[in-house]
Parts: sequence; structure tokens; C-alpha cells
Amino acid sequence: MGAQHGEWRNVSLPNQIGLIYDVYANDQNHIWAVEESGNISLSNDGGDSWTAHTIDPSLSSMQALAVRFVNNQVGWLVGGASGSGNAGIYRSLDGGLSWRRQKTGEFYGLELLKNPTKIIAVGSPGAISILEPPDVTSLSKTQFLQGTSETISIFGAGFESYTTIFGNVLNPSFQLSKSGVTLDSISVVSSTEIQARISVDPNAPVGSVDLTLVNIDTTQTTEVGAFTVGSGSSGMTITSVVPSSAYQGETVRLAINGTNIPNTLGSGSVEISLGSGITASFVTFESSSIITAIATVDSSATAGSRDLTVTVKGVSGEVAAAATKTSAFTVNQKQGGGTLPQSTDILPAINRSGVWNPETDGDLTVQVKVPVAGLYDVMIATASGIKYKKVENFTVGYNKFVLPANMELTNGTHVLMLQDPRTGKLVKAKVVVNR
Repeated sequence: MGAQHGEWRNVSLPNQIGLIYDVYANDQNHIWAVEESGNISLSNDGGDSWTAHTIDPSLSSMQALAVRFVNNQVGWLVGGASGSGNAGIYRSLDGGLSWRRQKTGEFYGLELLKNPTKIIAVGSPGAISILEPPDVTSLSKTQFLQGTSETISIFGAGFESYTTIFGNVLNPSFQLSKSGVTLDSISVVSSTEIQARISVDPNAPVGSVDLTLVNIDTTQTTEVGAFTVGSGSSGMTITSVVPSSAYQGETVRLAINGTNIPNTLGSGSVEISLGSGITASFVTFESSSIITAIATVDSSATAGSRDLTVTVKGVSGEVAAAATKTSAFTVNQKQGGGTLPQSTDILPAINRSGVWNPETDGDLTVQVKVPVAGLYDVMIATASGIKYKKVENFTVGYNKFVLPANMELTNGTHVLMLQDPRTGKLVKAKVVVNR
């Protein structure tokens, strides 16, 4: 008759030879037991059934005395066998299927601390051994700008890479104290060097970053202030703006040239300032060396030289980069008898109201009247930037061109713009998309 509720029930281990010296449960299901024969048995169902594993066929003379697992894969055991030469501290990285000796000697007790992992072994005569975690001493580079990526070397001690019996390669991992900063493509060069690629998002907050290295056996170390994230402003410059002038009451498309301009559009914002009386809209990131925008000069804007300031902000409004080009732009006094075409001279030929349903109307034919023959930029601008751009060769007077129906435009009001690329002069008309 089996044991009654509230009573103890005996369970036998498979292939048991001799005494069972220790048992350890990592959770409700995973339990390990070690015996004097050097065998280790594993249960995955809370102790109802067991599978036996030999620690190492050559270790038959070693008594396995204590076992601890930090999770279901990483564990240690200790054993002693006088004169056998097999005694020591062993570690497993595959749930107990295979073991490697880390330290030679006779050990009889083992204790494990978690979060962070710390393993303590008791040996003879009266010695206590503590597993030292890995150490990070320095990085080959300690400052990174927002919006950059670079491969670096991390120096220290105790770094490991390990290939399991299943062919899986285990590498250390990293935890970083700031969002928007990642370490990836990790490669263990030696026990004292790791190569890793660090990437800093343009919106990552500036300041120092703590680096925590977690070794393959979950032991870890933290290097406080291992490196810093610097503002992209230290690398961004504004070199020129084209065109560099406009008349009062005029609207122009600006090409702002520079270096190391971070791309935060879509997750942040870019502010362009040309002083009182000039508003900038439809800012578009073209590359790290150019952004474009539509500048509208008020008819009462003060004539004269203006400084141009570009400010890039992150998703939370923090300044990621800022640069100023002095005397970059000039507001010219408006001259009488202007010759620019007016917005009423740009009309969709198929619908004078400007309402366009691409699905039913197909391509949109547009008629425009220009005073000067030449190459003109035709653009469609939305709230998120320039969505369409094409160069058209116009003659003096009325011309027609086609906007393709397969443009990805959402319902709403968009801006059709026409610009002479030689002068930067620009005129706008509304196009309402209603599918």
C-alpha cells in the first residue's frame, strides 16, 4: 500500500548506486539529485520521474556531494574523492547533460545566491571558494554621438564563449542603462577582450551609460559610467542654403547643406529658424548632408541678412543637435511689377476645384502658366515632407504635366508646388485627395 496523504513517499532514482548526497529544486518541476557514484539525475515533473546522467565516465571514483542550478541550464556541482584526482567544482551550461571542471580540489558543500549570481563552495581543509564574476576594465572608445554606430573593443577578464553539445554558441550579453543604446554583434576575442558594435539612436538621451556584462553562466559585473552619449550637435554643421535670398512676400524651397545631420524625422522634429517674418514648413531629411524645407517670407518681413539655425529634437523634445550659419540668408526688398506666376495659374485640368480621387480619376493632369521657359521642379508636399518630385521642361505660357495616380497620398489637403531650380522661386496650390 502506498503512502497516504500527509505521509512521505519513497522515490528511487534510475541506476542508483550508493547514497544520494544532495537534491536541489530550481522551480516546481526541475529537480537535480547527485549521488556518491558520481551520477546526477534530473526530474522535469517535480520528482515523479527521473533521468540519470553520468557526469563523466572518467569520474566514476568521484563522489558528487552537492549541486545547485541558477536556472534550468546553468548549474554547478562539487565532489571529493581522496587521491582520485577527479574532485573539484564542475559547471554545466546545458541542464546537466555535460560538465566541465572549473577548479581542482576536494569540495563538500555548495551554496548559490541569485540576482546577481554568486556561487560559494566549501572544501577541505576548511577552505571557502567564491566564483569571481567577469570584470570590465575599459572600452576602446568612451564617447558616442547620437545617431552613430561603431565597432569597439571591451577589455577586462573572465570573458567566455562556449559551444554546447547541441552546437549552440553561447556568448555574453550586455545590459545598458539608457534607452536607445544597443550593443550587438558580440564576438569574444579572448578571455580579456570582446568586440561589439554599439549603436546610438539619434533620440537617445545624452549622458553617462552604465554597462552590465552578463557572462554565459549568469555571473555579471557592472561598470558604472562605462561610456557617455554626446549630443549630435557636436558633429552637425550647416555650410550653406540654396537659394540664399528671397523677396518679401515670396515662397521658396530651401536646400540646407551641412554635415552629420541626424535623421529624427518621424520620431522627432527639426526646427528651422530664419528670424521674424519667415516661417519654415515641410521639412524633409534628404541625407546626413542635406535637408529641405519650404520658407515663406512675409510681405512685411524686415529686409536684410538673416542667420539660419537648425535644431534637431528627439521624440521627448530633447535637443539632439543644433547648428547656426550666420548671415546665411537675405530678405530682399520687394520690387514692383512682379512676374512670378500666381497660385491661381496652377489648376488641375480635370477638376478646377482641386479635388482628386486617384482611384476613379486616374492620373491627374495639371495646367500651369509660367513667365520664363526652362526646367522646373514639380513637387507634392504633405505634413510629413515631400512625397513626389519631378523635373519638367516648360515653355513660356501654359503647360501641362501629369501627376501619377499611384502616389501614396492619404485623404486630405496637400500642396502642389512649382519651383524654378535656378532661382528657387516657388508657387503653391492646394490639391485635395478624396478617395
